[in-house]
Amino acid sequence: MVLNIAANGVPIVALQLIILPLLATKMSETNYGLLVTVLAVLNTIPASFGNTLNNIRILYDKKYKENVGDFNYLLLLFEAFSAISVIVSVLMLSKDFDITSFCLLILISVLWLAKEYFIVAFRLVIDYKAILITNIVVVIGYFAGYGLCTVTGMWQWIYILGNLFGLLYIFTKSDLHREPVIRTNLFSFILKQSCLLLIAGVLLKLLTYADKFVIYPMLGGSTVSVYYVSTLSGKIISLLVAPIAGVMLTYLTRIKKDNQLFLHTFFFGVFTCTVGYIFGVLVSRPVLSIIYPSFVDRAMGLIYITTGTAVLSALYSLINPFIINYFDMKWQIIVNTITVLVYLGLSVVLLHFWGLTGFCVGTLITNVLRVIFVVLIYYRSSSIDETHNAKC
Repeated sequence: MVLNIAANGVPIVALQLIILPLLATKMSETNYGLLVTVLAVLNTIPASFGNTLNNIRILYDKKYKENVGDFNYLLLLFEAFSAISVIVSVLMLSKDFDITSFCLLILISVLWLAKEYFIVAFRLVIDYKAILITNIVVVIGYFAGYGLCTVTGMWQWIYILGNLFGLLYIFTKSDLHREPVIRTNLFSFILKQSCLLLIAGVLLKLLTYADKFVIYPMLGGSTVSVYYVSTLSGKIISLLVAPIAGVMLTYLTRIKKDNQLFLHTFFFGVFTCTVGYIFGVLVSRPVLSIIYPSFVDRAMGLIYITTGTAVLSALYSLINPFIINYFDMKWQIIVNTITVLVYLGLSVVLLHFWGLTGFCVGTLITNVLRVIFVVLIYYRSSSIDETHNAKC
């Protein structure tokens, strides 16, 4: 877990605390808000597609020990659909993109998705040191891309070179990319499971990034910039906790369901997130004063709410692997569909009456309900399973 937290922390620090603040100094508030919104699209689409294949490979790798295939075939299908979805989404947000920008966005989508999937090679053998090294290489690519960005004025190079460097390193240390692009007799099953988890994953990402999609068209890029800065400390805490969930899923596939383990994980999460919330609130003003001095005063009014939302999201990410591994994949879709509907309804209504503060409160309430919902599902489903086993 420590290695995986470090692995995820390296690119977070590089992007959120160095590179993106530097870009903010070179852009207007409106253009920076658009950039943040486009990045939300990339985090929602190619990242979700790649992470879905990654988790499906973890869950069902044992089935492919003797009959290799399906995954690189699925990868090509996901790449095509992801690239189209990115372009359509960006076009819906803004028309201020030329053909070069679109081509670079497609390239980011392809590389990002591929890196998110192929890094599973290290998770399969539980080599988190290799994941840490990969992300260090990714950061080197980010800084190389930032150098190219300062020359060309195209921020897309940051993410192109970052993901490309990481992908090339993975290819030198694993042979997953050499698997045949064929379909096996398991393809229909794996495709169904992948689509179910993909839908759930996209819905989850929408909940994480839909704030930009709602705020940008309704309040504009400048407000998105202020909101993004207000969520920064909480997002960093959330993104640092999320790697623990990835490690947990890897190990949960190897052990039987244990209610005590779930309970211990939940209370560990509550304690960790409480400490994270206090820390995030305390450091927000001094940190934001350094990296976002022009936004800090407006952002601080939202910090207490947005940080709470982020740590609740982190708590959810700690307990959700139990639902993914031990119960039907339909629960992922049910939970995330209900959460997104509640989120959109509650947040948009409160946005109408109380502006950005109302929107943030709606998001916080939604995350509270999501955590409660997942806990109830776990214990309800566990009770049903125990009753069924007793009858058997």
